[in-house]
Amino acid sequence: MITLVGNRIRVGILATLAGPQLLIGLWAVLAPRNWYDTFPGIDPRLVAAEPPFNAHLATDAGAGFLATGIALALAAVWGHRAAIQIALIAYVGFALPHLVYHAAHPAPLLTGVEDLLNVAMLASGPALAGFFAWRARFVPTAVHAPQPGADYPGPEHWRRLRTSHEVNRRHERTEPDGGPATTAQSTLERSKP
Repeated sequence: MITLVGNRIRVGILATLAGPQLLIGLWAVLAPRNWYDTFPGIDPRLVAAEPPFNAHLATDAGAGFLATGIALALAAVWGHRAAIQIALIAYVGFALPHLVYHAAHPAPLLTGVEDLLNVAMLASGPALAGFFAWRARFVPTAVHAPQPGADYPGPEHWRRLRTSHEVNRRHERTEPDGGPATTAQSTLERSKP
């Protein structure tokens, strides 16, 4: 049985985690110099605060943002609890070292307040991931029912199988040799005079 996560959690993940990761990642991969010079698009410019520019490093960082954004977006759209939890763990695996680095290494071109705000913003990502993981674990969820025509048995199959098994158990008797009768028919044959 597949457990789906509620829509509020899925939309929350898309809006607060996947969306920003995808945008930042695409920006850095497609225009690394522009990303370096202007990110986040308003002052203070956070990436340029740690010179020098390195196109390879900027593109690789963008690929990390993009990969985690794709994982989060796909998991949120798919909606399966296990997929969402795995994507959130992958995101935290990216975001936590990023946070620790910035907390331990103030940027030379940022003021103390700007550095503090940067670290607070970075800390919000793992905190949100933890919140969404917690909510996905404890909030009532929908259960995915197999679709008709799927290549795996649906609920009707399991109901028929259970009913068939119960009928066979009711008619089960022992054979003269001490072994159980395998079908209701063999029980009927034995009961004839």
